[in-house]
Amino acid sequence: MGNLNTNQTRAVAAILEHPTLEAAAESTGVTSRTLRNWLKEDDFARALDDAQMQMLQSHLGRLSGLLQKSAAVYEQLLNSDEDAIRLRSADSINRMFDMLTARRLAVREMNEFEERLKALEAAYNGQT
Repeated sequence: MGNLNTNQTRAVAAILEHPTLEAAAESTGVTSRTLRNWLKEDDFARALDDAQMQMLQSHLGRLSGLLQKSAAVYEQLLNSDEDAIRLRSADSINRMFDMLTARRLAVREMNEFEERLKALEAAYNGQT
């Protein structure tokens, strides 16, 4: 956020904190029109994207720990005396596995795409 002024830096934090641009603008002391104009600027948009990514990574780290605890609970429920509880637990585990597998494949595809794109860009830049 080195290229942002003080108000822009505060606005980035406010956008992450508030549900609407209007509320973020009000808390920053600028108009929502100003925020919309800043969002069109590369430095501001990049700073906001970076801040959103940092926030997402923080939340994902926390959720990862909770997912481990959740899986342990489901594992214990697989030993229940009640068929319905065991069945629901197994179903939940299967759904969790399917979701994680799909996400993993999506990330792999995205990484492969990024590598191909970089190779194409390098080839293109080498020709110019």
